[in-house]
Amino acid sequence: LGVSREKLAFIVDCTAAPVASIVPLSSWVGFEILLIQNELNKIRTSMGGELTVPSSGFAVFLKSIEYRYYSIFMLFLVPLLIVTGRDWGPMLVAERKVRVYGRRDGGAGAFRPFTFDSSDGENDEADDVIAILERYDRNNPKRDTPRHVWNMIGPVLALVFFIFFFLWRTGSNADGTKPEDGFLAVMGHSDPMAALLWGSIATSLVTMGCYLLQFKQDGYLTKPTRGSFTPSYCRRQNDNGDDDVIPVPLLTVHEGMEAFLRGSERIFRLLIVLTLAWATSSVIVGVGLDRFISEVILHSNTLDYRTLPTISFLVSTLIAFVTGTSWGTMAIVFPLILSPTYVVSDGDPSIFYGTVAGILSGAVAGDHTSLISDTTILSSLASECRLYDHVVTQAPYALTVIIWSVSIGTIPVGWKAYSNDVALGLGAVLAILTTFFLGVRIVNATGRYDLFTEFYLWVSKDEFLRQIKRDTVTAHQSGSYVTIRPSLHVCGKGKTQRGAADADYGSENVSLQLQEMIQIPMPFPSLTHDETVVEDSNGGNLHDSHLQDGVPP
Repeated sequence: LGVSREKLAFIVDCTAAPVASIVPLSSWVGFEILLIQNELNKIRTSMGGELTVPSSGFAVFLKSIEYRYYSIFMLFLVPLLIVTGRDWGPMLVAERKVRVYGRRDGGAGAFRPFTFDSSDGENDEADDVIAILERYDRNNPKRDTPRHVWNMIGPVLALVFFIFFFLWRTGSNADGTKPEDGFLAVMGHSDPMAALLWGSIATSLVTMGCYLLQFKQDGYLTKPTRGSFTPSYCRRQNDNGDDDVIPVPLLTVHEGMEAFLRGSERIFRLLIVLTLAWATSSVIVGVGLDRFISEVILHSNTLDYRTLPTISFLVSTLIAFVTGTSWGTMAIVFPLILSPTYVVSDGDPSIFYGTVAGILSGAVAGDHTSLISDTTILSSLASECRLYDHVVTQAPYALTVIIWSVSIGTIPVGWKAYSNDVALGLGAVLAILTTFFLGVRIVNATGRYDLFTEFYLWVSKDEFLRQIKRDTVTAHQSGSYVTIRPSLHVCGKGKTQRGAADADYGSENVSLQLQEMIQIPMPFPSLTHDETVVEDSNGGNLHDSHLQDGVPP
């Protein structure tokens, strides 16, 4: 790909959670709406009469989207970094390790579970990782299954259609709502949890039906024969997918049910986290902590209600960072803050929406900076990036956006210094300015780093970073990759032996770091290890897996 695994994991993580938390097509949003609705019911019961905000959790959710400063600003920043090719902090260093040296394996941060060494000839850790990956790959298609884009796009479009259909159906059937009241009015009275449930079930059935009606043979789609509708239509195909005697469905009934259950298995841990979060929330309410927080907010002489959007954002960020769960954070914080906010602000809609948004966006922000967050772990796994490297390189961006969210978002908007639209506009401008003035092109003429990395380099005299800086200048001047040729020799199954340090780099320590940085990943232990080792012009060795059309890179 020509991009570091750290950058890939950052793009995945910082677009997945913000989008999932604001687009009303995910279970994430359904959970948010459920929590909002529970608090609205409490407020309506305690206050009596009409509320100054909509009584529908879905309507409040929609109103809160424009106050989600962290999610929106992050979605401003990510495309800018991609388009301009600029970075700062540890991400800049990670990208240079890939771009300057022309790597195609994801760089030093790539997760390589198959390079474990063992003096006793055993590879227990590698075997454990292989077992984990095989468990997650069980839903992969058979080898003879033809890949067609419509089999991916079709279910997604079906899911969107069914969710909106059931949103409209539940909303139009609600008491006091008529279809002629308008789309937003109907959506505001819909039942999103029911819509997500029935939409998911309908999509699963339609998808399974589409796969049952497509037949394959010898790796291609084909017409069914009479034998295609025998009991093989329901049974599981053989493990290799080599059912070449007669055309068979892309997915049999048995395999469809098996895939559905395996997908459910993968979210079981999330259900446990949610159950524990709800239990924690119930304990908090049971011991009276919600009443204590309410008293502090309602009767404090120093706490101004206009600071509540900022407080809710920072508290949610901290809890999500410590616990590693955004859903658990929302379940804990909503009962503590939302009802007192409505009372103390006298039902001010902007403060109420800002507090709701602060809780929801703070939960996402804490997730992005937490080493134990489920979304962080899944993003690093999906991108094959080492978890620690992913968190370290992503943290500066997350902290930057957190500062923006507070300084130009929750504080001034909460105090009515300017409107929410102005805050969003300032966020876009600040994202552009930060990208161009703090961010640095990955390969540039002087090899300079960003301001903070240059300061660290000046203080620490880090020779490793200095060498990368010199190589960046060389790459820019030559217009080609810089080649480092440590002597690497294959010495057995999944093992490597490093040769002498390259004298061109002066310091043996620097050379060893560079060798570690460009270490050649070993293939899967289960594969054959009779690899061809090609000697380059300087005496170094390159694996055949790193050759392009037989030519060393």
